[in-house]
Amino acid sequence: MNESDRNPDQPSYLVAGLVSLIPLLGIPLARRLGWDQDFLDLILMGCTSLVLFRLMPEQPRFSRLSGILLLAGIAIGGLSFWVRFRNNLDGITVTGPYGLLGVGVYVVLMVVLIPLWEEKSCRQILFFGIGRYTGLWLSALLVSGAFAWVHQGNALFSLLFSLTACALAFKGVSTFDRTILHGAINLAQVLPWLYFGYKF
Repeated sequence: MNESDRNPDQPSYLVAGLVSLIPLLGIPLARRLGWDQDFLDLILMGCTSLVLFRLMPEQPRFSRLSGILLLAGIAIGGLSFWVRFRNNLDGITVTGPYGLLGVGVYVVLMVVLIPLWEEKSCRQILFFGIGRYTGLWLSALLVSGAFAWVHQGNALFSLLFSLTACALAFKGVSTFDRTILHGAINLAQVLPWLYFGYKF
């Protein structure tokens, strides 16, 4: 746990918590503006992540654990993909009007920006921020329950992953190391999804 996470008087948690909600506007904004949702999410999550790191600074910090988390994430993501889709690989479709550009935006979102934003907002700002009032055990359950609810197609896996990520955050594993784990899980699911579903 960082020293800033222990400081109960730091008001930036409330501001950062509100700012972290900005990417949730992506779906209604995309519909209203007629924009592609992935492109809009790329902009919203990228800008929001920059603001969050300005509000709650954290130096890029990688440890010897980084390589282990990368390999563990690839193994977990690959296993998760296989369990969910092994009997329905022909049913996977990836469509979009933007061709390879759309695929590139999707991969950057899934492997870099979404993991970075979720680890900073959910497993640092919300987890420690709510934990000041409820205790960290209950905070982990609340944050992970909300995370699972948002990921309804894969709720049990998302709940277990979020609880694990909260435990890693509590043990002092950096946002960047947790992002490596999260991004590797997503990468190991995105690549076979594209392989089986995208028609070039």
